[in-house]
Amino acid sequence: MAASADRTLLLLLLSLLLLITFSTAFETASRNVRIDARPHRTRSRGIAHNALLKFGTKPAKFILCSALNSYAKTQNLQLGLQIHAQIIRTCYEENLFIINALIDMYAKCGSFVDAKKVFYGMK
Repeated sequence: MAASADRTLLLLLLSLLLLITFSTAFETASRNVRIDARPHRTRSRGIAHNALLKFGTKPAKFILCSALNSYAKTQNLQLGLQIHAQIIRTCYEENLFIINALIDMYAKCGSFVDAKKVFYGMK
């Protein structure tokens, strides 16, 4: 019984640590992007995007939504496309929050054709 509680606590702490790590990475990337303000030269690629792919596990849906929101604000279509590919690989294409974030990112980046494709692909 105690071992099960310890294991649950350990998993909870590890999850919290990952959440803090990702949120800190996105916060730092967001700050760097605002300071640099040149979408083609964002430093978020080395911080946040690689952090998403580093662990080899399926990223949480809210992390993908946050990444898409960040790339929409900086109008960084290239990194948004990479997150879209990650969404397809992780089978999150049916999630309405992610679809909404994708449409928003494509529209804010000026890729209205892709935004329209995602919108009409909704189920």
